Amino acid sequence: MSAFLVSRGTIDVLALAAEAYRGTSQQFAFSTAEGTTCHRYPGEVGQILWDWNRASVASYYGDDLEQQDKLHYSMAPASGPVDILTGRGTLPRPSALRVLRSLDCLQYQCVDLGDASWEAQAILDALRAEAILDLPGFGELSWDVWEAEEVTS
Repeated sequence: MSAFLVSRGTIDVLALAAEAYRGTSQQFAFSTAEGTTCHRYPGEVGQILWDWNRASVASYYGDDLEQQDKLHYSMAPASGPVDILTGRGTLPRPSALRVLRSLDCLQYQCVDLGDASWEAQAILDALRAEAILDLPGFGELSWDVWEAEEVTS
């Protein structure tokens, strides 16, 4: 492991994925190891992941986080037409492959910090599950493979 700070763009992809995968709720839902459901706004998801990455790098290289200013994450600004009812612009929806690659990048650069990282890891697990379901063609494949030709499809 090398442990470096990932780019803001990587965190943006994951926060935007939380926005895209939140459904009709205002918050992204994920489960703890004990089965409790937690809810966070997409911007909070970005901050949690950003903080985990910073804490991991500090832990890996022995930096003192108390001496550093806390970096505040803010989601990428909305673009596109503005909805007249909500006043919000359109947020881009990252592709499932981009989400999965960004998840791998962040996870590789972070370490398990025990209780300090459970929420970030639970968010990554939930984002990964949603991104897999969002892969093009995933829903059209049969659940079980009964025919030899299905193996390569």
